Amino acid sequence: FMYCGEEDLLEIRLNMLKEVVNFHVIIEGSISHSNKLKPLYFLDNYKRFESFSDKIIYRTAKFQHENAFYNDWSYRDVMISSISNLKSDDIIHHSDLDEPVKPEFLLDICKNLQKPIVIGADYHQFTLDLWGRKDLVGIVMKADWIREPLHKYRDNRSGYFVKDYFTKIENAGYHYSSLGPPENIISKFERYAHHNEASPQMKNKDFILKCIKERNGQYTIDEPPERLKLVEHNEQNIPAYILKNKEKYKHLFYDYYKDL
Repeated sequence: FMYCGEEDLLEIRLNMLKEVVNFHVIIEGSISHSNKLKPLYFLDNYKRFESFSDKIIYRTAKFQHENAFYNDWSYRDVMISSISNLKSDDIIHHSDLDEPVKPEFLLDICKNLQKPIVIGADYHQFTLDLWGRKDLVGIVMKADWIREPLHKYRDNRSGYFVKDYFTKIENAGYHYSSLGPPENIISKFERYAHHNEASPQMKNKDFILKCIKERNGQYTIDEPPERLKLVEHNEQNIPAYILKNKEKYKHLFYDYYKDL
C-alpha cells in the first residue's frame, strides 16, 4: 500500500494484521499525487513503527506526471518490483492503507485461493464509527497471476468483468476514508489523486467539523450535499485491536467531535 503520513491508520493496520501477514510493502513518495512536495513521513515517525521493522519493506519513489491519476498508478505499479525473491505461490493483498481486510477472512480465503478476490467492505468516513455504505476495496491474488500493471487489477475490481474474474467476498474488510482530525482530512483532500473532485469547502476545518457533527459525508463538486448520510455504528463493527486501544484513538470516534 501507499503511505502519505496517516500514522494512526498505519499503526492500526500493522497491529490488526500482525499475526497473518509476513511482510508489509510500503511505498512513499516525496511528491504527492497532486504534485505537492511532502516529507517522507514514515522515516520522520519511524520510532512509532519500529517494533514492526522485521515485517516492513519500505521503498521510496518519485513521480511527477501532470495527471494525478498517473502518479497514483505509477506508485502502485512500483510495489511489485520492490519485492525481491517473489515466489509464484506468494499471496499478495493490495489495497489502500485505509482499506484493511479482516484478519480472520484473510487467513480463511488464502487456504483455497482459486482466482483473485475482491473484498466487500464497510465504508466509514471521518471517524471509525460513522458508516456510509457498502464498498468494494482491496484485492487478494497469487503472485503468478500478475500479468498486467497492479493498478489495472485495482481499477477493474468493480468493473465490467469483475464477476468473471474476481471472487467477491462480502463483509471482509473496512474502508476508513478521510479519518479525522480535520487537519488530516484537509491534507488528504489536497494530496490524493481525487483532489480536484472535492468541494473547496472540504478544505475548511470548521466546515469539516460541521460535517462530522451533522454526520454528512464528503461534499464533492458535482454532487449534492445529501449525497451520503452517515450513520453511527455500534462497537461490534469495530476491530478488536481498536476497541482495546480506544482511549489512544479517541480522536477517531464520533463522540470526540459531537460536542466540540
